[in-house]
Amino acid sequence: MVTSVAYSPNGQYVVSGSQDETVRIWRIQSGLHNACNLQLPPGISSGYIDNHGWLHSENGSLILWLPPHMRGGFTDQRQVLTIPADAQDCALSVDWSNFVHGTQWTQCWNST
Repeated sequence: MVTSVAYSPNGQYVVSGSQDETVRIWRIQSGLHNACNLQLPPGISSGYIDNHGWLHSENGSLILWLPPHMRGGFTDQRQVLTIPADAQDCALSVDWSNFVHGTQWTQCWNST
């Protein structure tokens, strides 16, 4: 249960404090409130996480598997920070810059 809420001075973030002793910072920009809040690699506009934790692209291709403790935070890119960092549904940020999947997965290996 959320017990306190405050806006940042610039109006771009909300901080919430909860009864479970977590503090969360949320981005409230309207551009992020779309149908797909998942963090997805470039070139994939929508996707979903199945019951087994697999992140799929919109056409059903497997992208990666998410451990149970990461799934909640992965589904909401509006959450910026969670204290403590290991809280249930903690905020996650993904750097997709070197990510490869599908038939290109072998490109992540550099033998030199």
